[in-house]
This record gives sequence, structure tokens and C-alpha cells, in this order.
Amino acid sequence: YEGQQANQRRDDPAYRPAPNVIHGRDDTSPGQGGGQQVDPDRMPATLPLDACFESGDCAFGRIGDGVIAAEELYGYLARNYGRTEGGYDFALRDGTTITRRDYDDEDIGGDLEGATFDDLKALYDQATLDALSNWLSNLQDRAPRYEIYRSEIDRVEDPTSPFYSPGGELLDFVGNQQFDEEDFGHKTMSGRAVNAPSWSSNPDRRVLVAAGIDCSTQNIQGNESDVPVEEFVRLFMTEPAGGSSEFSVFTEVIGSASREGLGQSAGIVRDLIELVR
Repeated sequence: YEGQQANQRRDDPAYRPAPNVIHGRDDTSPGQGGGQQVDPDRMPATLPLDACFESGDCAFGRIGDGVIAAEELYGYLARNYGRTEGGYDFALRDGTTITRRDYDDEDIGGDLEGATFDDLKALYDQATLDALSNWLSNLQDRAPRYEIYRSEIDRVEDPTSPFYSPGGELLDFVGNQQFDEEDFGHKTMSGRAVNAPSWSSNPDRRVLVAAGIDCSTQNIQGNESDVPVEEFVRLFMTEPAGGSSEFSVFTEVIGSASREGLGQSAGIVRDLIELVR
């Protein structure tokens, strides 16, 4: 809600934030007399980018290759769902269940911030590692970040979930309380928006519809008009957009906006016909 115009929309239901706003920005926790630095282990992780963005070698520049490094997924789940007595189960929408055991500090080299890939793997049994590997290797018809995002909502909103808590927090959040040094479970944010009276009940609040255009065939070099659209696609915003001076947005293609797939109903795309005399 930056700026006066946006701030005036704070109470407008049409402008409410999504029901899941987990992100991993470096931040300070609010407190009396200003913020204080937060232990990195208590900052939630943001959904992982494609591996080529991390390495800087995406073949198409701003377009990723759809490959998520396994360690990034392990790290996201390990950090955001912290330590719980006896570990935890995280159910993905396709039925894959990720089980992570309880652990000692020695298992992860002392803390999550400095944990290596092998440290993170130690948090999962072999059956779970195999399930995660299979899930990551079969992304042809899957939008993995969108599925994780929706799974996080379902975790507390689905009446059949053991974590069912309608309207509850997505992450184990305890605000500005003092933490035990070894307790990585409590996070500095709940995953729910706090900058509006309420959040949208529609999980697709972070989904955009965009025109898919064949830029090479159409020889598109910049701002163009009357360009043929190959197909309209649904895009999931994987993290908050940049601020007023930074307009970059990371999105993931969910699928066609006009055909059924990935658990989504088909939308309606109409050709607008103009009669000319």
C-alpha cells in the first residue's frame, strides 16, 4: 500500500492481500524504540528461484529453465517449518507427503543458516528424499512453487488436515518474544498479511493472466501494438514485487488460462469482434 492512492484502498476488499504472504526479506522485528536485528534462522525463506537465476546463467536471460535445486527445496522446508517435537509432515497437493524428523544441532552443523546440502538431507529419511527427488524430476505438468504456496494454505484451511486452524497462522509465529537460542521453529512473521484489516479468501490473489506472444516469430523488439497472442497463460507471483524504485516481478507459469490443467478449471477467452462499415 505504498503511496496515498494505494493506501486509500487498504479497506477495499478488491485490494486485499493474498492469504499467504510468506517471504524471506531481511528485516527487523518491530519493537519499542525502533527495530532490532533478527536472528537469520528465524527469518522465513522465500520460495526458491530456478537454479539458473541463482548461478546467473539462464540461457534466455530473464526466463528461467524450470529447474529447482533440491537443496533449495530442502532448505525452504527446513527453515520455514523449523523444529517441532518429533518432526513434522508437510502434505503437497498431489498427495506427496514430506516427513522430516526431529533433529539435534549436530545434525545441521549448529544452525540452519550455515547448513550444507548434506546437513539438510540429514533431516529427512531416505523414503522422503526419494519422494522429493521424484517430485522435483517430474515437473512437466506442475508449477512447483504454486503447489507449495497452495499447500501451505491448505495445511491450516483444510478440515482434514491435522494442522487445521481456519484463519490461523501459516508459520509458527510468536512476535517479539524472547527465543531460546536453539529453537529455530519460531518465526518473525506468521505468513499472513498484517497491513490490511483482512486478507483475501481467494488463494489466486497472487495469480495474473498474461498474453503469451512468440516474440521471435513476430520480431518483437519492444513496445508493440496489435500483436497476435498465441495463448493466454496464468502466472503465479512467487514473491512480493519490488518497491517503488524496483519494478521486477518473479512469476511462475501455472498453465493455460483457457484450458484445464494443474487442478485448475478452464477460463473463458473471447475474441472481440469489431464491425467496420
